[in-house]
Amino acid sequence: MLRSRGFILAVGLVLLFSSTANGQLTGFLDTAENLVNEQSQYGAYIGFFEGGAYSFIGQYRRGVSNWVDFGVKGGLVSVDAGEENQLGGALAGDGKYRILNAAAGDQFDLSIGSGIQAFFTSDYNVFSLSGNFIGSFRLVSGSGRLIIPYACLSPVIEFHNWSNSGKFGDESHSDTEFDLRLNLGSEFKIKNRLSIHAELQLEDDYFGFLGGVNFGQ
Repeated sequence: MLRSRGFILAVGLVLLFSSTANGQLTGFLDTAENLVNEQSQYGAYIGFFEGGAYSFIGQYRRGVSNWVDFGVKGGLVSVDAGEENQLGGALAGDGKYRILNAAAGDQFDLSIGSGIQAFFTSDYNVFSLSGNFIGSFRLVSGSGRLIIPYACLSPVIEFHNWSNSGKFGDESHSDTEFDLRLNLGSEFKIKNRLSIHAELQLEDDYFGFLGGVNFGQ
C-alpha cells in the first residue's frame, strides 16, 4: 500500500509541473518491465485525441538482453494541420534499459530510454526526440489477474513544419519546441500471452486515450 501511494504521489507531482505539448499520436504503450533476450511482443491500438485527431497504430517489441528491449510502431494518423484534419502516416521507435527490478527485490520497476517519432501529412510534419523515464509495479486483482500500472515522463524536443498550403497560408513555417510529456497507462493480463492495454496522455490543455491488445512474449 505504501509503495502504491508513493507511486501515485510521484505521478501527481509530474502532472502538476508538466507543460503543454503536442500529442504523441503513437503513445508510449509499454511498462517499465522489459522483454528478455529473443522474446517478442506484438500490439494493435486505436487512439483518440483532443481536437478530433485519431490514430491506428501497430507495435513490435523484442528483447535483446536480460535488461534491454526495443520497439517500433507505425500506422495511420489524422491530425490538425491548421485549417482541417489531414490523414497521414506515423513512425516511431524506442529502446529502454531496466535499472530497477521488483522481482529481484526493488521497490518497483524502473527503466530509462529514448525514443524517436515522426508523423507527416501533405501540409504538416513533426519530428521529435525524447528521453523516457518509466516506472511501474505489479498488482493482482481479486480474480487473480495481473495488472501493471505505469507512468512515463518524457522530455521532448519537437520540430514542426507547415507547408505553404497549411496553417500559415501562402508561407511555409517551421518551429522547434521543448516540452515535458506524460503518459499514464496500465496493462491487464488476460492470458499468459494476451493482455489489454490502456493509456492516457495528460497535459495542461491536451488529452488523449489509446487502447488495444498485446500478444506474444
